[in-house]
Amino acid sequence: MSPLVFLALALVISAVGTVALWLRHRRPDTPDATIDEFRSKMRALSDDLPGQADGANWSGRSDTTRHGG
Repeated sequence: MSPLVFLALALVISAVGTVALWLRHRRPDTPDATIDEFRSKMRALSDDLPGQADGANWSGRSDTTRHGG
């Protein structure tokens, strides 16, 4: 194998790896992405309150609970 073919193969493998890492670590560009990121960080920082594992949002209220009646 000639040195140029070896170098080209190394560059192709490096480029594919770089693109794969870039795609994996890029930020989502949806409007709700920053809100979802904030909520997940709030859940990670919050205390383990009863009912949070049952679908409660970061404020501690359950999404399925009726309010006022």
